[in-house]
Amino acid sequence: MSKKARIIEFDILKGIGIISVIAGHVAQNYNMSRVMQSFYSFHMPLFFIIAGYFINISKSTKEFCISRGKKILGYYTFTCFVLIAVRSTICWIKGGIYLALKEGIKWIYISIYGIGNGRGSIYINTKLQICHTDEIGMLWFLLALLWAQCIVKFFLRYSAQICQCLVVLTTVIGIISVNYIWLPFSIQNGMAATIWIYIGYTIKEKNILQLAENNYKYKKIFIILCMLFWSISIMKGQTELYRNYYGLGLLDMLGALAGCIILFFLTKKMLSCGWLKDKYVHWIAWAGQNSLLFYIIHYWEQKISPNNTVGLLVRRYVGINQKIDFCISVLIITCLCTCFVKLYELLNRNK
Repeated sequence: MSKKARIIEFDILKGIGIISVIAGHVAQNYNMSRVMQSFYSFHMPLFFIIAGYFINISKSTKEFCISRGKKILGYYTFTCFVLIAVRSTICWIKGGIYLALKEGIKWIYISIYGIGNGRGSIYINTKLQICHTDEIGMLWFLLALLWAQCIVKFFLRYSAQICQCLVVLTTVIGIISVNYIWLPFSIQNGMAATIWIYIGYTIKEKNILQLAENNYKYKKIFIILCMLFWSISIMKGQTELYRNYYGLGLLDMLGALAGCIILFFLTKKMLSCGWLKDKYVHWIAWAGQNSLLFYIIHYWEQKISPNNTVGLLVRRYVGINQKIDFCISVLIITCLCTCFVKLYELLNRNK
């Protein structure tokens, strides 16, 4: 999308979303369950909803899927290639070529398996036993995004009623089936995410955002209800899309949607007050424009360095208290991502 066609509200929302991804992972590493849930309760649904909003309905299903596949799988392959190369090089330096080959083969398999459910990639050992190794981690999102967009695009060829039924059925199957078997390539994550993609598509198709803005009579009541559902999800729920889990079931799903709605209205309020001129809001919008690059760099930071390296260093050399250490860790990782994205932009500008 060209810069002229960008919708600034969505850039800001994606900026909030990517910062929330970083904060959620740091909170998880610090075992801050409620802080983690406050971010997990909305950030992945937010990205899926925005992706659904921008589904290209003018393209045929085949053209759309090929186009999305080339872009998303291109990012996925490049990210995995760098991960494999760096991890293998580190093993080569530490233990020689044999260890490097072993590490490289392992991560090639993990990349092809493509799952990030928290249980690990499955393989069968020489004794024909089912075992688990490491997993691709947060890159599950890219594969799930591709599946979900292509599935919804395929369903849109049918009538609205049939499409809605298919989306609900696919979502339910995706959520329930993981209790029995986890398929590779994050297929079930994509199935479970179809509901969010379809919600995003419906918001644009029915012009719901404009209708909500104009309906002042019920707007306050609607926002209060959204705050209630989101608060319940944060305080009592557990939303983990990487393993298709909603602790409170439909309440957590409503809470996720409510959180996205509240953030949208807050963003609109900021813009109406002229906050876009504020350098911090401008940076959030920029981060949103580059959210995929932020996501990839954060992934490398998580997977290439020993787990929770930033958090461990902050605890060791700062160690004020858990909440302050958490904030410092998020700030450091965000700054690292910002520096690398700025460097990427600079290199592209000089080409």
